[in-house]
Amino acid sequence: MLRDTAPTFHTTKPDKDKLERATTDALTSSGVIIDDSKIVGGSTWKQFADTRTPGAHIIIRDLQEHTA
Repeated sequence: MLRDTAPTFHTTKPDKDKLERATTDALTSSGVIIDDSKIVGGSTWKQFADTRTPGAHIIIRDLQEHTA
């Protein structure tokens, strides 16, 4: 549980953009995606895990399947 005195937002290191870069690099090196330059959108934010297990929620969609 978070302390009552915990800040509302996670404004300390690591930087959000570095977390995002590390994640996209890991998706590429693991073979989940071919090249992270193919990523055209996304939403990234940092927050405290409070009662949840720390980690990332990642959804990958093939845009070719969503365009007609």
